[in-house]
Amino acid sequence: MALLSDEELAKGDPVKGQQIFASQACAACHQVTGTEQPVCPNLSTIGTQAATIITEAGYQGQAQSGPQYLYESIVHPAAFIVAGFNDGVMPNNFAATLSQEQIVDIVAYLNSLKGG
Repeated sequence: MALLSDEELAKGDPVKGQQIFASQACAACHQVTGTEQPVCPNLSTIGTQAATIITEAGYQGQAQSGPQYLYESIVHPAAFIVAGFNDGVMPNNFAATLSQEQIVDIVAYLNSLKGG
């Protein structure tokens, strides 16, 4: 699986990404505000956490940056399973059901989630 470059991922529109995130199954499982534990990892601060996740033991993906990790998590969710969550919960078909532009927009939105 080839990842997009940071330059390609920087072209995303976070406003469109937020709309796509809300209209897809994403928002049903992932919380993006507050601290309530959702079905899947809370993403309210993923924009600041993504770059450190790729340095964790157990990370088996190819990402070299936070935005690449976010992209990889959408198109290949099994690359890293957050502790306390199960593999197979996140659908693995978003690369087929969403356009590349939609995924890049979601990445831009997720990258903007810095908490606070």
